[in-house]
Amino acid sequence: MSKTLYDHAYTLAFSLKSNHPAGDDVTPRQLRTAILERLTTLSDDEILEAAGAPFDTYEVDPPVFDITPPPDPAAPRLSIRVDQLFNVELARQDEGLSVHVNSAHDNRPIAETWATDAQALKQENT
Repeated sequence: MSKTLYDHAYTLAFSLKSNHPAGDDVTPRQLRTAILERLTTLSDDEILEAAGAPFDTYEVDPPVFDITPPPDPAAPRLSIRVDQLFNVELARQDEGLSVHVNSAHDNRPIAETWATDAQALKQENT
C-alpha cells in the first residue's frame, strides 16, 4: 500500500536594490544571489517563520521509482522499488555486479543475473 504524498507551494520573500523603479534592470544573477543570501542568513526557526504555511497543496501520485540508498555509503548495494510492482537490488560483487528482481508484494524472486566486471577480468588476465 502506497503512502499519500502532497505537493506544497510556499512563498519566501527577499529583497534587492536596483536603479529602476519597476526592477526592470534586475538580472537573473542578482535574483539568485538575493535569494541565496536570504536563505543562508535565516536560522531553521526563522526560515519556518519566513515561509509560513503553504499557499497551495495538492495530492500527488507516489513516485514510480523509490530508490533507497544503502545505510552505509561505502556499501556496494542499491535497492530500487518500481511502481509497487517489484524491487530491484543491485549489489557489487568481487568481480562484477549481481541484480536480483523480487516481487514487491511478497518478495518472491522473479529474476536474477550477474554481470562480469570487464576491468577486473582485464587486470586478472595481465
